Amino acid sequence: MFSLKIEELIHFSAASVTGVVLILIFNNFWLLPICIFWGFLIDFDHLADYFYCFFRLDKKIRRQNFFNIKYHIKNFFNPSFYVLKTQKVIVPLHGWEWIIVFWLINRWLGRQIGWPGLKWSVIAYVLHLIWDQISCAGHKFSYFLSYRLCHKFSRKAYDQMEK
Repeated sequence: MFSLKIEELIHFSAASVTGVVLILIFNNFWLLPICIFWGFLIDFDHLADYFYCFFRLDKKIRRQNFFNIKYHIKNFFNPSFYVLKTQKVIVPLHGWEWIIVFWLINRWLGRQIGWPGLKWSVIAYVLHLIWDQISCAGHKFSYFLSYRLCHKFSRKAYDQMEK
């Protein structure tokens, strides 16, 4: 497993390259920030895991840190903090099932606003999932939301190595 900075740099780079390629193909600058959203900013769904953990902490710790932005930033960017405490991996937008949904939404939206390349911005999301599957998943189904849901988002099921 790579450091969080390296992981995010890889996501940002892959999303940016995807966006530039789509700009060259479809001549639409807006595909770059959209690809960065799909391939990089999608990681903000880790907030679900973080807040799941935070609201299960001791009341005194929650009260002391509820408005402490430094505390939240430090711990949000340390996934071990919330994953190890709760033994859960939720990340609701990290799931292979979403690809077709996001592609269809982007296809519809692209037709509405006249951007034919919009549907292909989902490639950045696919690259994000591929990298996470390679670098983070312990089980071949770890990046299926339905698998995590069926296992109650258990870290053990997520990390389970194939035998």
